[in-house]
Amino acid sequence: MVNISLLEGHTSPSEGQRTELAAVTTERWYMAPGVRRIEIRQNKIIGTLFLPPGPGPFPAMLDLWGEGGGLLEYRSALFASRGFASLSVAYMGHKDLPGPPHIMSVGDSYFKPSCLICINGPVGSPLLDEDGKSKKSESDQKYWEVDDRGYASFKTVTLPDNLPPESKQKVENITCPLMYIVGEDDLCAASTENADLIEEALRSAGKSHQFTRLSYPGAGHLIEPPYTPCSRASLWKTKPEKLFTLWGGHPAPHAAAQEDAWKRILEFMETHLRR
Repeated sequence: MVNISLLEGHTSPSEGQRTELAAVTTERWYMAPGVRRIEIRQNKIIGTLFLPPGPGPFPAMLDLWGEGGGLLEYRSALFASRGFASLSVAYMGHKDLPGPPHIMSVGDSYFKPSCLICINGPVGSPLLDEDGKSKKSESDQKYWEVDDRGYASFKTVTLPDNLPPESKQKVENITCPLMYIVGEDDLCAASTENADLIEEALRSAGKSHQFTRLSYPGAGHLIEPPYTPCSRASLWKTKPEKLFTLWGGHPAPHAAAQEDAWKRILEFMETHLRR
C-alpha cells in the first residue's frame, strides 16, 4: 500500500504539516493470481518458495540478498509471476538461523547453478569469511567515509584490495554464464572495481564469453524491480550504531536502470534456465 498526498506549498520534515489538497492510496501487487507461497523451515533452511500457477515443471532460481540480512520475498514473488519457481533464502541476520551469529553458508555444495546474476556485489565480504563465519567489522571502520551530514559510505570497504583475502571467491572457477549489474553511482559498494576484477579473471581463464556486464550511469546500489523508489540514503542497522547509509543513485537515471535491468534479467533467465 502506498499513500500519496499533495500538500499546499513547500514542506520539509522539519516543518509542520501543510494543508492536504488531495490524497490517493495505491496498491502494488507482487504475486500474480495463482502463484503459490510456501514457507520453508526444514533442514536448517529458512526461506520462502514461490511457485508459478499450473502443474510445472518450472525453471527454478535461488534468490539471495545482501548483507542487510533477513528474508525478503517480493522479488521472488515477481519471478514466480513470470513463470520461474523462486526460493528466497535467509542466510544471515534472521532469528531462526542457527546462532549466534545466525548465519548459514551458501556455496557450491548448496546448489549447482545454470547461470548467475549479481547486482553490485563484491567478490568477497568484509563481514564473512569463506565458510560463512562472521568477522568483526570494527577493523573495517577505517575505510568508512562519513560526509558532513554524518552519512556513511562503505564503498572503500569493498574495494578488492581491502577485502579479506580468505573471503574472496575464485571467480575464475565459475562454469556458467554470469550477468553482473553495475550502478555507476553506487556509494555502498565498489561495484565497478569488482566488475573489472571479475571480467579480467574470466578473460584470463578463457571464459570471456560467459560474462555479461550491464553498467548504468547515475544508478546507485539498490537496483530493484521497476518502479521502486530510488533511495539515495537511508537508516541501516550497522554496528556499533545505526547510521544513515549512502546507497547512491539519482532518481531519473536510477529509475531507467531499474526498468532496463529487469527486462535484461528476465531475458537472461529465459535464455539460460528455460531450456
